[in-house]
Amino acid sequence: MASLRYCLVYCAALMMVVMALSACDDRQHAPVAAPVKSESFDELIIKHNCLACHLAGNGMGLPAWPAVAEKYSNDKTASEHLFKKIRQGGSGDWGKMDMPPYPEIDAVELKIIVDGILSVDYPKKMTKAALRRD
Repeated sequence: MASLRYCLVYCAALMMVVMALSACDDRQHAPVAAPVKSESFDELIIKHNCLACHLAGNGMGLPAWPAVAEKYSNDKTASEHLFKKIRQGGSGDWGKMDMPPYPEIDAVELKIIVDGILSVDYPKKMTKAALRRD
């Protein structure tokens, strides 16, 4: 009977030691990665070179974003349509020039770009003069 009692005390003590040591696990105190700062619409259109074709007054016959926003202003599927058009490319929406596909733009960035294009807060004139950073 005494040996059973010693065995139970020994097991209880061992469990307490194991629990105490597990509380010292370094993984619980590992540094958490800093949240990724999402880029703004302006930063993304520069990063992905969108202005090469979609700058107001570019002379290429391609739409600047205010025209795109106006065209889709009453279209409930505009966001989905533009997301797909940028991701997959295509033709037929704005004349003879094709929109090349941009599959490398991740979904989060693409949503920011599409929302920026359709935004009513976006300046009506996105020109080279407006983009100058003095």
